[in-house]
Amino acid sequence: MADVPFPDDRNQQDGILRVGQMYKVIFYSDSDFFGGHEKMAVAAHAACQRHGEPIQIQWLINARNRYLADALGNAGLIYATLVDAPSFSLRGNPLRAFWKILGNASKLRRLSPDLIMVVQGNIAHCYDGVLSALMSGIRCCSYIPMVFCISDVKKRRCPALWDFAWSLLYRTISSYITIDPEQATRLRRENGKASVYVVENYVPKNEPLDIRQHARTKLGIPPDKKVLALIGRIEFQHKCQDWAFRELKNDPFLTDKFVLFVGDGSDSYRLRAMLAPEVRDRFGLIGWTDDLREVYAASDVLLIPSKVEGVPLVMLEALGYRVPVVGSDRDGMRSWLPAQWRFVWGDVEGFKLAIQDALNTTMPEVWENIADRLALVHDDVRFATQFSRALTRCCDRRMLPSSGLHDPSKESGR
Repeated sequence: MADVPFPDDRNQQDGILRVGQMYKVIFYSDSDFFGGHEKMAVAAHAACQRHGEPIQIQWLINARNRYLADALGNAGLIYATLVDAPSFSLRGNPLRAFWKILGNASKLRRLSPDLIMVVQGNIAHCYDGVLSALMSGIRCCSYIPMVFCISDVKKRRCPALWDFAWSLLYRTISSYITIDPEQATRLRRENGKASVYVVENYVPKNEPLDIRQHARTKLGIPPDKKVLALIGRIEFQHKCQDWAFRELKNDPFLTDKFVLFVGDGSDSYRLRAMLAPEVRDRFGLIGWTDDLREVYAASDVLLIPSKVEGVPLVMLEALGYRVPVVGSDRDGMRSWLPAQWRFVWGDVEGFKLAIQDALNTTMPEVWENIADRLALVHDDVRFATQFSRALTRCCDRRMLPSSGLHDPSKESGR
């Protein structure tokens, strides 16, 4: 798809003529997979457009990310494709990666936005976009749901050296938009000079679910077992589906339970190979699906055994359907889930105790507290306003990077 110029500052949208300051922002994602951070950025663009926020947004995306292209197309949002080549890596082809960065920097200069928002699941993900922005001389911010050290998810020789190199990446970016106060605290620790804005995730209010047994029949799930669902990108180093499988495979704990994996990703083929015929009475796998309502309808508990997480969208969606969630004791899950539904990663007995507690919970106060917070998460006007305000402040050169006066996280009522 060819470059699409931004529309004129004077534009007609939703029947309202707007004249005056209109910031132009590129949402940049060179990822070849569609994750929660891309999904939230699409939702932010749609919400800002729907509610007439003074931001004009266009996407530059990886041509191979068909899920992201479909999501943007379905929402009627404008996008163009990036110069394609492998990401910068010492083990890859540095020359080709460098030409990719130069090509995308040139594309950014032609589009001439006020700001480039790089959609990053973590600081290294999509970092080519940060380099392209720096080379183009255009202001850059990072939309970064997760902040962690590389040693948290990968075993490396000299982990302190790797963590130091990883931490240097945070210092090259002057402004961040993140999704949780704990993540904001981590970002300020990594880069005390950066502006950090908190815009909590948004999920639409849920419609009633199908009858549970009907959903299980459609999905081919045994009707007489408790269903434990793991939903999302299948990536063992981060999401740890392999750990859950290994630890529960031969455990009598699964006698009356069924584990359902949902999604695809870089380790899909390895997970599929693990699910030999002899374990299929306890484990199942279904691929990518845009509509998870049947999965939630069939599920008794959602499991998130990740080593690191921000505020997972699947957690918010499941809680909206009153499906309890068991997650590792990390950041966003720590702030959302009661203590009895959390476990220290790697503690198998703690994992099983948390699952059993979630299955047996009858505490109405737990759901009352969750419902109060979900009411804010379901408010798309609030989401559009906060995202637009954060983007505007990242665009405005008068905002001092270290000034706490311009941090909308302090206005969230948290």
